Amino acid sequence: MPTLDDIPSTPSLVALKANDLIPVSDTSAGLARVRSVPAALVAQGFTHAFRIDYNNAELLANTTDDLDEVITLMAIPANCVVDKCRLVVTTGFTGLTACNVFVGRTADPDGYVASASVLAKTVVGNTGAEIDIVHELDVITASDQNLLITFDPGAAAEALDELTAGSLLVLVSLTEIADYAAITTAQ
Repeated sequence: MPTLDDIPSTPSLVALKANDLIPVSDTSAGLARVRSVPAALVAQGFTHAFRIDYNNAELLANTTDDLDEVITLMAIPANCVVDKCRLVVTTGFTGLTACNVFVGRTADPDGYVASASVLAKTVVGNTGAEIDIVHELDVITASDQNLLITFDPGAAAEALDELTAGSLLVLVSLTEIADYAAITTAQ
């Protein structure tokens, strides 16, 4: 089993896959612990990843035609900043003639990703009003905000429980402002 000392002599590949794992020191428990983080999160600057499949319990429970379903992905801590959000449809959703999603937070449910169809593989990022341009930040000071994804079936005679396939990821860069204080020492 190679150790970190073996890095100079370990063979390297030209390309790093999104699901390759990178060791990261996690000090949140007080002691440094190493955990594996997918390369796509580390290399592309995301801190959180959420996966939703067509058979998600909340989608299956939605049996009312043309009724949106809002799924809470996480509670957003007060005093944090979101600077990017990406929606990745890895498997197109089937079973409905239309299905769009929005990603945002309680105060602005489509503030990170505006309406995007999930019927085919796609990647969409930063298209909402809160972070729709490069280097735009959503600074959240309130403690009552949640990260949300909303599924909109889009057709009057279709319900989300009719989905038969599909999978997506929501990737977010969310950092608590207090965490910046420990990045470096005072000069």
